[in-house]
Parts: sequence; structure tokens; C-alpha cells
Amino acid sequence: PSLTTEASSRTPCLTPAQDYDIPDPELSELGQQQCRTLEQHLRQHLPLADKVERIITSPMRRTLETTTLGLDWLIKRGVPAEADALWQGK
Repeated sequence: PSLTTEASSRTPCLTPAQDYDIPDPELSELGQQQCRTLEQHLRQHLPLADKVERIITSPMRRTLETTTLGLDWLIKRGVPAEADALWQGK
């Protein structure tokens, strides 16, 4: 099973995903709240989330923050998490 998500960043993305000059913004307060909501939703309403065996994320700051804030309960349980540059800009 796989899950894909990214919370809101402080800088809106106004340029194409292929533009690797895009700044690497951190999550906004809204993005942090979205991560907390994601965690609650996954834990309460998506039993499939308990079957996740690996987390792969982009190395961009906002996706790393989304992973560590929204999926920390899986990481603490021992699910391996890795950053893979192939996911950047997807």
C-alpha cells in the first residue's frame, strides 16, 4: 500500500514542477495543521495505514516535514522512512 501527500508550504508554488530553482519552503501553520489532521484521519479512518511497510518521500523540506509530522506514529513504530530525489517535483 502507498500513501502520497504534501501539506501547504509558506511559499505558493507558482512555477512548473520541472523548475528546480524553486525555493525549498518550510510548512506553513496551515500545513502543520494539515499534517495533524492527516495523522488523525489515517489512524481513525484508514485501517490500511497500519499495513504501511515503508515510507518514501521527496527530499524537499515541505515533504520531509509532512512525513515527519503526519506519519511520525508509523516511524516511531519502526516503519522505515527514506528520502528519494526521484520523487522531487512529482
